Amino acid sequence: LNGLRERKAQLEEKMRIMQQTRRQLMQQLEVLMSELNQSKGGSMGAIPESLTGIGSRVSTAFRDRAVQRASSVPAAQLQGDLLHAADDITNNMSTLLRELGQAQKDVTNGGDGTEIS
Repeated sequence: LNGLRERKAQLEEKMRIMQQTRRQLMQQLEVLMSELNQSKGGSMGAIPESLTGIGSRVSTAFRDRAVQRASSVPAAQLQGDLLHAADDITNNMSTLLRELGQAQKDVTNGGDGTEIS
């Protein structure tokens, strides 16, 4: 039972971190969307500094390919990369919530299928 409580605490901490990261990514997505709307048809040579240090797929999507393609990256591709990263985060959070729910159910049921009063 203590092991399940520890696991629940770990999952809750992971969920908190993922929610914080998701909020940051959504804020960055909003900023990038406004930049894309302002610079339609313009050059996207510079990578926004707000993407540095994320350590996620978003950072990788912009840094690795953008360096190779320089300013020839179409805005739609950048937008697609960001949306894909946001989808990945949403999927990971859904999985985490399912695991947390299952761990909570296991704690409630005592791990043996019988409910604890």
